[in-house]
Amino acid sequence: MSCQDTPGWSNPYERTCEDYASEWCDGAGFVVGQEWAGGEDYNYPERACCACGKCRDTREWANQFGKACTDYEAEGLCRDGEVTPGQEWTVGPAFNFPERHCCVCGGEGEGRGRSEGAGGASASIGPAEPIAVAGCTDSPGWRNPYGIGCLDYVSEGYCAGGRVLPGKEWATGQSYGHPERNCCACQTSRPPPLRMSPPPPPLPP
Repeated sequence: MSCQDTPGWSNPYERTCEDYASEWCDGAGFVVGQEWAGGEDYNYPERACCACGKCRDTREWANQFGKACTDYEAEGLCRDGEVTPGQEWTVGPAFNFPERHCCVCGGEGEGRGRSEGAGGASASIGPAEPIAVAGCTDSPGWRNPYGIGCLDYVSEGYCAGGRVLPGKEWATGQSYGHPERNCCACQTSRPPPLRMSPPPPPLPP
């Protein structure tokens, strides 16, 4: 979605986004030395006018289920630059980080020059080899149905120290490939190893 100026916006002096584009802003932010024309006193043109740096959704972004930034707004998952309370489960790595890509969810999209690789969706997720912790070894090659591995569960704050962190329980269980059985950092319910037992003694004659 391309950037669109906020319809009907003007500052207290009746200057519009078009005026700002011709005098105070250069398409990516304020012209050097003209920053005084922004902020609360001027009704935040940097939030309303594309020329002054208004957020732009990341082009062609969608989550794994085909939901775009416009869907997040239309379905009430995000509003006014924040994730709607109770809808936090629809963000994060399992949903391709709408909070980084969609302005309505509080992301910076591409309108403020956010560079991928500093936590963006295209950043490296680290080595894929298993990690051994105190005698435990992650299941080699394990990933959940959304491509998230054991190292990601640690780096994204889902698990630590052999337990699922509070509030992140939704990212475990069958729907997420049982990370609690496969990742040492999440290990809460790994089944005990099978033990061989000697056969019972023969019955007396």
